[in-house]
Amino acid sequence: MLSVSRIPGSLALLILFDPRVPASIWISCLLTAAIITTDFLDGNFARKYALESKLGYLLDGLGDRAFHVTIYLILLISGVISLVLAWALIFREVSQYAVRLADVDWHKTQSKLDRAVTRSYATAVQVIFACETL
Repeated sequence: MLSVSRIPGSLALLILFDPRVPASIWISCLLTAAIITTDFLDGNFARKYALESKLGYLLDGLGDRAFHVTIYLILLISGVISLVLAWALIFREVSQYAVRLADVDWHKTQSKLDRAVTRSYATAVQVIFACETL
């Protein structure tokens, strides 16, 4: 249940990050590494011991979404991405989690069309990001 720790960790990351303070950037990097490590360990632990409860699945998704949205907001605050791209990315995260809530078995039953739509959306977001950085 390390997934639950990613939610307050993500909130702390958002609160602590200040692009003008070098120490804040280093602390944020260390906290990000800790969050990513807990995600990795949680996934390995769940796969090793086959702990795929519905609650764990939903909490894992919530932890992932909290971390991803935090990173998008930090990129927005830092001026790396625009508000439009941040909203597009956040909308994608929220909609993915909504699908997870509506259909817990979605990943197992995802069709080829669903995968194609997901990949197309991801590619479109990447193109927008690439155009913004030029």
